[in-house]
Amino acid sequence: MSNQLKPGLVISMRVNPADCMSVVDVLAKTGLLMEGMSFSGMCSLAFSSLLETVRQQEHIPRRSGFEFTEMVGPFLHGKHAKKVHTAKIIQEMGSDFSAPALPTQEATGSALRAATASMSDVPQDLEHKQAARRLTELLQKRDLSDQGSGVVWQQSDQHEFDQCYRIVYPTG
Repeated sequence: MSNQLKPGLVISMRVNPADCMSVVDVLAKTGLLMEGMSFSGMCSLAFSSLLETVRQQEHIPRRSGFEFTEMVGPFLHGKHAKKVHTAKIIQEMGSDFSAPALPTQEATGSALRAATASMSDVPQDLEHKQAARRLTELLQKRDLSDQGSGVVWQQSDQHEFDQCYRIVYPTG
């Protein structure tokens, strides 16, 4: 396995029990289920597989990546309190919460256009941006370490992670 950082975002998310089992089902169905995989790696692979299926069915476009910052940027600079509030609402729904099926292609396109038109980029200071970038790098390193790729997660990494986390998420 390569020790190089890969493009994309490292995220942390809660997966409800039914979806956990579905992750295993998706990987088994695609033949990608391998013993010893981390569950976060399994989720990433299942998510990619499902998105590729939706792309092939032309429900969502196949993008070149040039519009990444324009599309994803507004979600990376939001206020932490809003994320906590949203997570709390979802958590209160309990394990019965399930994501809805995709709407028709026409509805999806108009909803995405409306959402991206109404978003504004929240300015951040340089320290916050650097801490967020470094936190992402450290999360990737920790994930590689957890997967047994030969990357070593050291106490100094944890200390730096804690410092960056406090800057990016000052309220916890």
